Amino acid sequence: MPGGAVNRISAVPEFASSLAVSFGNPGIFAGTAVSGMVIATHCVAYTPWVGMAFSVAAIMRVWLLASLRTV
Repeated sequence: MPGGAVNRISAVPEFASSLAVSFGNPGIFAGTAVSGMVIATHCVAYTPWVGMAFSVAAIMRVWLLASLRTV
């Protein structure tokens, strides 16, 4: 989403850059919240698995959006 916003608003790069940062903040919040819950319920050793799960989910989302654009 941030990349698309940056591409569409090329006339005002400062605004587009602030949108990219703003769209990234909820992702940081979600990762921190889920990792905190995992640490509270299990142990710190599981946090890399949470990071990998978020990474796989992000890659799958990018692939899905890319495949929808080519259709």
